[in-house]
Order: sequence, then C-alpha cells, then structure tokens
Amino acid sequence: MSGGLGFLLKISGIYRPDAYMIIGYDGIMAPGTGDTPFEICATYVFAIVYLGPLVGMVYAQTEGSKVAKRASIMMPLVYHIASTVGVLYVFPHALNPHVASLSMAAGMHVFYAALFALLWYYADDSKLSNSSIANKSQ
Repeated sequence: MSGGLGFLLKISGIYRPDAYMIIGYDGIMAPGTGDTPFEICATYVFAIVYLGPLVGMVYAQTEGSKVAKRASIMMPLVYHIASTVGVLYVFPHALNPHVASLSMAAGMHVFYAALFALLWYYADDSKLSNSSIANKSQ
C-alpha cells in the first residue's frame, strides 16, 4: 500500500523517479525526473495497480467466501511474479544502478509474490486455525 500511496502522493523516499532509466526528450537515456508524459502516466498506473485491488481484497477478506478471497489475491500475486520476471529478463537495463539494483528489485517482488502465495494458500480460515502456528499461539 505504501508504494501506491507513495507514488500517488509523491512521498519522498518512496517515490523515486530517478530509480528508473528513461529516454528523455533529447533521446538520451538518463535517470527519470518524473516530468515526462510517460513518467506522469506511469506514476498513476503504478498507484492504481497497487491501490485498486486493495478494495476488493479488504472486502473479500471481511465478507467473502474462500473463492472470493483467493480471487482477490490473484492480481497482486500475478503482478509480483510478472514483475520479478520482467526485472530479471525483460527490462534489466530500465533501473538506474546508482539508485536501485536488479537484486533489490527482484528480491522485493519475490518477497511479495511469496507473501501473496501464502495469503492465497491460507485464504481458507480452517487451514490457519488447524495449523501448528495457530495452535502454538493459543
């Protein structure tokens, strides 16, 4: 959520346009400034991709069935799996090496993909209540 709000509100430290290499108006690849039309559009797309599914996830987690819970988790799960592949194989030169590394970006997406995979697996409350983790805390 912080990524989406950080991009939308341009919070310093979270919103880092210089982490991405872009082709500027002069045709030269350089760190982003956040001022080109593509960067402005990408900022809002990133925010929507992060914040949009949260509404469905919160609703499904409080009111939904097992299927609804799992369906709401699929979008961020697929997004982070695809982002991991993208960072490593499709656009490895899109990151500014002085600000962000491939291992940092891929590691973050792998972490979130694993987190959403666990959430998807434990979408059925009975699995969590019968697990050894839940029993140890009681």
